[in-house]
Order: sequence, then structure tokens, then C-alpha cells
Amino acid sequence: MLTKRSAQTGQHHIAAQVRWIVWGLVCLALVLFIPGADGISAQSPNRVGLIVVHDGKTIKKCVEFYEEQISGYEVLERSGLALIPMGGAMGAAICSLDNRGCNYPAEDCFCQCQGTPCVYWSYWHLVDGQWQYSSLGASSCWVHNGDVEGWVWGEGEYGVSGQRPPSMRFEDVCGSSPPVEPPSDGAVPAESAPVESVAPVKKKDLPEIDYFTADRTTIVAGESVTLAWDLHDAKEAYLRVGDQEQGVIAPYSMVVTPPTTTEYVLLARNKHGEVTKKVLIEVIPATPTPLPSETPSPTPTETPLPTPIPLPTDTPTPQPTDVPTPTEVPLAQVVAAVQPPAGRLPTITPTPTRTATPTYTPVALAAVRATPALFLHTTPEVLVRTQPLRDVADTTAQRLVLIGILSLVGGVIALILIGLMMRWTDSRRPGPSVVRQDTNARRRTGRRG
Repeated sequence: MLTKRSAQTGQHHIAAQVRWIVWGLVCLALVLFIPGADGISAQSPNRVGLIVVHDGKTIKKCVEFYEEQISGYEVLERSGLALIPMGGAMGAAICSLDNRGCNYPAEDCFCQCQGTPCVYWSYWHLVDGQWQYSSLGASSCWVHNGDVEGWVWGEGEYGVSGQRPPSMRFEDVCGSSPPVEPPSDGAVPAESAPVESVAPVKKKDLPEIDYFTADRTTIVAGESVTLAWDLHDAKEAYLRVGDQEQGVIAPYSMVVTPPTTTEYVLLARNKHGEVTKKVLIEVIPATPTPLPSETPSPTPTETPLPTPIPLPTDTPTPQPTDVPTPTEVPLAQVVAAVQPPAGRLPTITPTPTRTATPTYTPVALAAVRATPALFLHTTPEVLVRTQPLRDVADTTAQRLVLIGILSLVGGVIALILIGLMMRWTDSRRPGPSVVRQDTNARRRTGRRG
């Protein structure tokens, strides 16, 4: 028998079960629909069209990416087509694409462009519905959402021209694919192929390069620069320089010394794809240090030599010289002048010093006068320089003569004085007879005493 209380309890149980069911459905809805919201709210991928033409066929690729822009070379890498590049300082050259071209490095990258005709992969951009030839490499060109890239294997002039791709629109590559109209510019029509859409890789699944920098981007030849980088979510990383790749770790830094302008590319790869970052180091040729300019020495002005005065070649006229004639003094007069009177001591009076008058002998004069004859045929400059020598010789000769005369006179006077002193001494000494007389006188005196 059901009571009112039991009925109310049953209603409460039913209401609780209903609430649990509602909460379960809400939770189930959240589990089912919230993951889908991520796909609904996810950013739409960017798309770029790719046209590849060779051997009469056209390949269309719609490459999707999440970056704001990628390079033309990355479009080729993400297209899935077989690719053989040749790296260089100015970017990568395409040797083979979709297994058509040159098998580098086994053969030259431009193996069919060694002369005329020149067959190579020409690079094109679709601008305002018209194809424009690209003189830059794919590594140096950046593409954005809605762009169309074209590659044609055919004849042309490398870096100048090539075979133009067929007329195409972005919608023809990444949208519906209508039949291709024959080109109006004479290009060989190519058969159409179905559009292949390359599935986009979510940006969050790709590896990410945090930074790839250089402390300087412009250096002088011979200087060094430091590269530094860091990345994450990558299975492997490489540093590409030209056509060489070197495995690296992160974070890391490296000092490099590029000889010329060089582009360094950092690649980070995982199973979802790869990302790259580039650093271009511009190398300025070293300017040689200018040598100091030589200051031209002033040209010395030649001083004209004095015009030589011609001298007579005959026997030179002797110049008159005032030479006092020597006066001979008799020796008797000299003795009489200095002899003292008899009977008293001579008083020796100091002879006053007299300035002797220089005298010249004929022999000396003849020697001096003959001296100028040695310089008759010399230049006036030699005559001027040798003139003081003759004066010195004359003065020296005069002094020698004067010293000789004074020495002779002094010797004579000394001899006379010595003789006079000896005579005076002898006159003062008593003779032998006087001595005997004095002795005898003393003896007598003694006897008397």
C-alpha cells in the first residue's frame, strides 16, 4: 500500500535520475563538440598555386601554409615534388624538379645550358594575370596568400628569359580546374592534369625557431661574426651554407668568417615538416690602407758659381812686402855696453823686455813668395779657401825667426855675464905670494910671544 510519503520519495528519486541524465548529456555534448570548436575557430591556411611544366605536361599544386609568407623555394619543398637544388651565396638554383633536369652533383646543375640552345628551369610569377620572368632565385623571392608560381623546363637565356607557362589563374589551381586554353603567345600548349591539393600542416605541429640572429649583418672582409639560435619541437636541425648542411644543436652559437656575402639558413625539421630562418651577412671588400703620399722634395736651386777671374799664366809679380832690413850689431859693442867699470861690482840691471821687430830672411821670403804659384791654375773657390793657409804659414815663419833671434841674443848675453862673474871672482881671490906673507907674519908673531 503506497502512502503519500512513499509517493513523494519516488518522485524525488525520479527527479534526481533525470538530473543525472541531463548532466550526463551535457558532459557528453561537451566532450563531442568542444574539440570540434578548435577546428571551427582555427585560422584558415594561406594558399599559393604552383605550376610545373615539362615534357608537354602541366602539374598543378595548391600548397597551403600558416606562416604570413614563405619563399618560392619553400613552396617547392612543400609541394612534395622531387627536388634537387644547388645552393650558393645568392640562393638556391633548381637543377632538377619532378625528376626532370640535371642530376647534380653527379653532373653540372646546368648540364643542358652550356651554350646554345640553353635548356634550364625558368622561374615565373603571375602578376595581374600576366606571367613575369624572375631574374632572382626562388630563395630570394617571397610569396603570400593567393600568389601563383610557375616553373618551366625549356629553352631560354639563363637570368634573362625562358619559355612562358600557360595562361592560368589562382582559381584554376586551387579551385575548380577548367580546361586550359591554348596560350596566345606561341607557347607550346600542355595537357591539363588534375589539381593536387597538398594537405596543410598545422602551424602548432611544425618545429619552431625561437630566434636566429647575428651580432652584425655587415662586416669587412676578414672580420668575424657570431651566429646564435634556439628552437624547439624539432627532431633535427641543420645550418645550411650554400649547398652544404651541418647538423647543429640548440641553443648554440657559432663564430664564422665568410669571405664574401653569404646567406646562412637554419633548418628545423620534424615528422610534420620543416621551418627555416635566414640571415644574410654582407661582406664589404677590405679597402687597402693608403700609403702616405710622398711630399715632393723641393728641387735645390743651383747657385751659380762665381765666374773665375783669369789669372796670368806668366810668372806672378811678387807682391811688395814691408820687410825691415836686419841690422847687424858688432859683438864688441855688445860686450862694451854690458861690461862694468873696473874696480867695482857690476850692478846687474834686468834687461827690459822689448817687442822684437820681426825680421825676415831672403830665404824665408822666397819660400813664401813662391807659394802662390801652386794655386795659379785652381778655381777661385780654391783660392779663397787656401788664402788663410798662406797667412798662417807667414805668421808661423815670422814667429820661428823671432824666437831664433831672441834665443841667440839671450845665449850671447848669458855667456858674457858668466864670463864677467868669473873674472870678478878671480879678482877678489888673493894670490899665492900674499898668502905666504900672511903665513910667515903669523909665525913670527907667535915666536915673539
